[in-house]
Amino acid sequence: MPLTSEEQAALDERFEALEDRNERLERLLRSGRAFTTNPLALVTDLDDLGSVKTHLDFEEPPLTPGDPQPEVLRVYARELSTETELVSRDSAGLVKPLSHVHVIKTAAEGVVNNTLQDDNELFFAIGANENWVVEFFIHWQAHTSGDIKFTIAAPSGAAGNFALAAIAGTSNDNPVYYGNNSFGGTIAIQADVTAAGRGTHLFAYVANGSTAGNVQLQWAQNTTFAGTSSSVRAFSWLRGTRVG
Repeated sequence: MPLTSEEQAALDERFEALEDRNERLERLLRSGRAFTTNPLALVTDLDDLGSVKTHLDFEEPPLTPGDPQPEVLRVYARELSTETELVSRDSAGLVKPLSHVHVIKTAAEGVVNNTLQDDNELFFAIGANENWVVEFFIHWQAHTSGDIKFTIAAPSGAAGNFALAAIAGTSNDNPVYYGNNSFGGTIAIQADVTAAGRGTHLFAYVANGSTAGNVQLQWAQNTTFAGTSSSVRAFSWLRGTRVG
């Protein structure tokens, strides 16, 4: 059944709108503001109701984007030998990986001595010459005679520092940020109430050297007290972001 003049005019108007939209998309691709510079096939068809549908089909796998405009950061996926990582590229062509890691502690863990030990779960691996920013949130408890101490261990040759936010005295005080310029150096926290749940943050920047290894939370009692363990509770967590 042929279309009426009104139906034909409406259909022509839809096609004109579609062509205008496709032209705008092609201009975005040419100006470098789109995600990729690959050729793009614009395929249109009509469904049974006469609605216009647009499909964006890449004719080949995405290429590594070129340098973006000044003050613009381009983000894209890069294939490695065994995985895909997200990276950024600035206007100078500097490429930085944007790797992330999250670990949530699933079980409580306690110790009754002042010898530093690796937390069973709160750690992650980094590669040679990688740079990471790291945050730990620790839910802990201790006896007032044993207290607790923390440190962060990093691979041999890693540079950086870490800080810990803790209450300096009673639970009504504001937190104080204690810093340490040496991985493996400890920062102690006093328990104001025996076996009461307390929380603290640790923040670190790790500039690794040529040795791959783990960024590892370590902790122990500050003073050995066998009567009650110092412990880190479940649902403590860490998160890290690779920045170089």
